[in-house]
Amino acid sequence: MSPDRVTLRELTDANRDEIVALTVAPDQEHYVASVAQSLEDAAEYPDANPWYRAVYAGDEPVGFVMLSWNCVPDPPSTDARARRISALSGSGRTVSSGIQCGGTAPARR
Repeated sequence: MSPDRVTLRELTDANRDEIVALTVAPDQEHYVASVAQSLEDAAEYPDANPWYRAVYAGDEPVGFVMLSWNCVPDPPSTDARARRISALSGSGRTVSSGIQCGGTAPARR
């Protein structure tokens, strides 16, 4: 059996509700903003040039990632991105690797 592929997909009208409905474990809520809050922040600060994607393992939505392409002096670290997404799906390193390597990486479970 091959592992599910972790892919990043744009948010659309078709998948927005299922992505916004994703939650983190209660003990992680104070570390990570909700998807809805993150999207509100992106709309409020367009100069940050936010980039966000839904995270899927196969066809299952498992997370959300958002970062800014307008960071001075350096873009966010891989660790920061991994912490944010791993709180949602446990796939932080995989997603972070996918961002660095062009958008896909094998899922780790």
